[in-house]
Amino acid sequence: GLCTPFVTGIWSYLFIRFATGLGFNSFYTNMYILTMEYVDESKRTFVGNIGLAVVLTISGIYQPWLIRSLGDWRTFSWILYAQFIFVLAAPFVMPESSRWLMSKGKSAKAVKI
Repeated sequence: GLCTPFVTGIWSYLFIRFATGLGFNSFYTNMYILTMEYVDESKRTFVGNIGLAVVLTISGIYQPWLIRSLGDWRTFSWILYAQFIFVLAAPFVMPESSRWLMSKGKSAKAVKI
């Protein structure tokens, strides 16, 4: 995604967008599953729907207006993909999965989390 503002042709743009789509799924799915493990079973549907339905819908609503106000798709791409820094930081901030810790025999640390 960070390479998008540097593309000059349609084919390179399509390739970058395709590669971004492949990477997004793996990054998003890992954090989604880890978050679901920390939420009580009775609240997983609510938390999952808030993350998917509401937040992605709000994002889809404001992005066309943002790109229109900026007037340049390259600037829009910089703003949009600069948020990827949070994705890269997430593994260092979020603790390990309790299930993974239990499977590795670290039950004291799993209970602490």
